[in-house]
Amino acid sequence: MEEDADFDESLKDIIDNISKFEEKYDRRVPTVFGGGVFDREDAERYMNLGCSGVQLGTRFAVTEECDAHENFKLAYVNAGIEDVSIVKSPVGLPGRALNNEFIKKLVDNVRPSFECSNCINGCNPLTTPYCITKALINSAGGKLKEGLIFCGENVHKVKQITTVKKIMSEFSN
Repeated sequence: MEEDADFDESLKDIIDNISKFEEKYDRRVPTVFGGGVFDREDAERYMNLGCSGVQLGTRFAVTEECDAHENFKLAYVNAGIEDVSIVKSPVGLPGRALNNEFIKKLVDNVRPSFECSNCINGCNPLTTPYCITKALINSAGGKLKEGLIFCGENVHKVKQITTVKKIMSEFSN
Protein backbone atom coordinates (compact mmCIF):
# COMPACT_ATOMS: atom_id res chain seq x y z
CA MET A 1 0.00 0.00 0.00
CA GLU A 2 2.95 2.33 0.59
CA GLU A 3 3.86 1.82 -3.06
CA ASP A 4 0.33 2.91 -4.07
CA ALA A 5 0.60 6.03 -1.90
CA ASP A 6 3.96 6.93 -3.46
CA PHE A 7 2.51 6.41 -6.93
CA ASP A 8 -0.53 8.55 -6.11
CA GLU A 9 1.72 11.35 -4.86
CA SER A 10 3.83 11.19 -8.03
CA LEU A 11 0.70 11.37 -10.16
CA LYS A 12 -0.59 14.35 -8.17
CA ASP A 13 2.77 16.09 -8.74
CA ILE A 14 2.49 15.51 -12.49
CA ILE A 15 -1.05 16.88 -12.57
CA ASP A 16 0.01 19.91 -10.49
CA ASN A 17 2.76 20.62 -13.03
CA ILE A 18 0.26 20.33 -15.87
CA SER A 19 -2.04 22.76 -14.04
CA LYS A 20 0.80 25.29 -13.89
CA PHE A 21 1.30 24.90 -17.64
CA GLU A 22 -2.44 25.39 -18.21
CA GLU A 23 -2.41 28.60 -16.16
CA LYS A 24 0.72 29.93 -17.84
CA TYR A 25 -0.55 29.33 -21.38
CA ASP A 26 -4.27 29.67 -20.73
CA ARG A 27 -4.89 26.29 -22.34
CA ARG A 28 -6.62 23.17 -21.06
CA VAL A 29 -4.49 20.02 -21.16
CA PRO A 30 -6.56 16.90 -20.56
CA THR A 31 -4.67 14.24 -18.63
CA VAL A 32 -5.71 10.69 -19.46
CA PHE A 33 -4.35 7.89 -17.30
CA GLY A 34 -3.65 4.51 -18.88
CA GLY A 35 -2.13 1.33 -17.56
CA GLY A 36 -3.72 -0.92 -15.00
CA VAL A 37 -7.22 0.55 -15.20
CA PHE A 38 -9.59 -2.40 -14.97
CA ASP A 39 -12.79 -1.35 -13.25
CA ARG A 40 -14.80 1.62 -12.04
CA GLU A 41 -12.89 1.72 -8.75
CA ASP A 42 -9.60 2.11 -10.64
CA ALA A 43 -11.09 4.83 -12.85
CA GLU A 44 -12.45 6.74 -9.86
CA ARG A 45 -9.07 6.54 -8.13
CA TYR A 46 -7.31 8.27 -11.02
CA MET A 47 -10.10 10.74 -11.65
CA ASN A 48 -10.02 11.70 -7.94
CA LEU A 49 -6.29 12.31 -8.27
CA GLY A 50 -7.03 14.89 -10.98
CA CYS A 51 -7.00 13.01 -14.27
CA SER A 52 -9.49 14.06 -16.93
CA GLY A 53 -10.11 10.49 -18.04
CA VAL A 54 -8.78 6.95 -18.17
CA GLN A 55 -7.88 4.56 -20.96
CA LEU A 56 -8.75 0.87 -20.99
CA GLY A 57 -7.14 -1.58 -23.36
CA THR A 58 -7.20 -5.13 -22.05
CA ARG A 59 -10.88 -5.07 -21.15
CA PHE A 60 -11.91 -4.01 -24.66
CA ALA A 61 -9.62 -6.55 -26.34
CA VAL A 62 -11.75 -9.30 -24.82
CA THR A 63 -15.12 -8.15 -26.13
CA GLU A 64 -17.34 -9.66 -28.77
CA GLU A 65 -16.88 -6.46 -30.78
CA CYS A 66 -13.09 -6.76 -30.90
CA ASP A 67 -11.96 -8.27 -34.21
CA ALA A 68 -9.08 -10.26 -32.69
CA HIS A 69 -9.27 -14.03 -33.10
CA GLU A 70 -11.04 -16.00 -30.35
CA ASN A 71 -7.73 -17.74 -29.51
CA PHE A 72 -6.27 -14.33 -28.67
CA LYS A 73 -9.20 -13.46 -26.44
CA LEU A 74 -9.10 -16.85 -24.70
CA ALA A 75 -5.40 -16.35 -23.96
CA TYR A 76 -6.44 -13.31 -21.90
CA VAL A 77 -9.33 -15.18 -20.26
CA ASN A 78 -7.03 -18.06 -19.27
CA ALA A 79 -4.09 -15.90 -18.13
CA GLY A 80 -2.87 -15.97 -14.57
CA ILE A 81 -0.72 -13.35 -12.92
CA GLU A 82 2.30 -15.65 -13.39
CA ASP A 83 1.74 -15.78 -17.16
CA VAL A 84 2.85 -12.18 -17.74
CA SER A 85 6.36 -10.93 -18.42
CA ILE A 86 8.00 -7.72 -19.55
CA VAL A 87 9.52 -7.90 -23.03
CA LYS A 88 11.56 -5.46 -25.04
CA SER A 89 10.16 -4.18 -28.31
CA PRO A 90 12.37 -3.97 -31.41
CA VAL A 91 12.97 -0.28 -30.65
CA GLY A 92 13.96 -1.01 -27.06
CA LEU A 93 10.75 -0.04 -25.26
CA PRO A 94 9.31 -2.39 -22.64
CA GLY A 95 5.92 -4.00 -22.96
CA ARG A 96 3.87 -6.45 -20.94
CA ALA A 97 3.06 -9.70 -22.75
CA LEU A 98 1.69 -13.16 -22.09
CA ASN A 99 4.28 -15.90 -21.95
CA ASN A 100 4.01 -18.29 -24.87
CA GLU A 101 6.24 -20.14 -27.33
CA PHE A 102 7.10 -16.87 -29.09
CA ILE A 103 8.37 -15.32 -25.83
CA LYS A 104 10.27 -18.52 -24.95
CA LYS A 105 12.11 -18.34 -28.28
CA LEU A 106 13.01 -14.70 -27.61
CA VAL A 107 14.36 -15.63 -24.18
CA ASP A 108 16.37 -18.44 -25.81
CA ASN A 109 17.67 -15.94 -28.43
CA VAL A 110 15.97 -17.76 -31.29
CA ARG A 111 15.33 -15.09 -33.92
CA PRO A 112 12.28 -15.71 -36.12
CA SER A 113 12.80 -15.03 -39.82
CA PHE A 114 10.95 -12.05 -41.25
CA GLU A 115 10.97 -9.55 -44.06
CA CYS A 116 11.21 -5.95 -42.93
CA SER A 117 8.61 -3.48 -44.16
CA ASN A 118 10.28 -0.47 -42.46
CA CYS A 119 7.16 0.17 -40.39
CA ILE A 120 8.86 1.67 -37.30
CA ASN A 121 11.52 4.37 -37.16
CA GLY A 122 14.46 3.26 -35.07
CA CYS A 123 13.97 -0.43 -35.79
CA ASN A 124 17.01 -2.01 -37.40
CA PRO A 125 16.07 -5.27 -39.18
CA LEU A 126 19.66 -6.46 -38.97
CA THR A 127 19.73 -6.39 -35.18
CA THR A 128 16.12 -6.54 -34.01
CA PRO A 129 15.13 -9.85 -32.42
CA TYR A 130 11.72 -9.95 -34.17
CA CYS A 131 9.29 -8.01 -36.33
CA ILE A 132 6.71 -6.49 -34.03
CA THR A 133 4.19 -5.98 -36.83
CA LYS A 134 4.30 -9.61 -37.87
CA ALA A 135 4.22 -10.77 -34.23
CA LEU A 136 1.14 -8.65 -33.45
CA ILE A 137 -0.68 -9.67 -36.63
CA ASN A 138 0.02 -13.33 -35.87
CA SER A 139 -1.38 -13.11 -32.35
CA ALA A 140 -4.45 -11.06 -33.30
CA GLY A 141 -5.08 -13.60 -36.07
CA GLY A 142 -5.00 -16.52 -33.64
CA LYS A 143 -1.48 -17.79 -34.37
CA LEU A 144 -0.44 -17.50 -30.73
CA LYS A 145 2.67 -19.69 -30.98
CA GLU A 146 4.11 -17.22 -33.51
CA GLY A 147 2.79 -14.03 -31.97
CA LEU A 148 3.36 -11.42 -29.33
CA ILE A 149 0.35 -11.12 -27.01
CA PHE A 150 0.64 -7.69 -25.42
CA CYS A 151 -1.60 -7.29 -22.38
CA GLY A 152 -2.32 -5.09 -19.40
CA GLU A 153 -1.05 -5.76 -15.90
CA ASN A 154 -4.55 -6.81 -14.77
CA VAL A 155 -5.09 -9.38 -17.52
CA HIS A 156 -5.40 -12.05 -14.82
CA LYS A 157 -8.68 -10.39 -13.74
CA VAL A 158 -10.31 -11.09 -17.12
CA LYS A 159 -12.66 -14.05 -16.64
CA GLN A 160 -14.79 -14.08 -19.79
CA ILE A 161 -15.40 -12.58 -23.19
CA THR A 162 -17.97 -9.82 -22.75
CA THR A 163 -19.45 -6.89 -24.66
CA VAL A 164 -18.57 -3.23 -24.81
CA LYS A 165 -22.08 -2.44 -23.55
CA LYS A 166 -21.52 -4.50 -20.39
CA ILE A 167 -18.16 -2.86 -19.69
CA MET A 168 -19.62 0.59 -20.20
CA SER A 169 -22.53 -0.20 -17.88
CA GLU A 170 -20.02 -1.20 -15.16
CA PHE A 171 -18.49 2.24 -15.43
CA SER A 172 -21.73 4.20 -15.59
CA ASN A 173 -23.59 2.63 -12.65
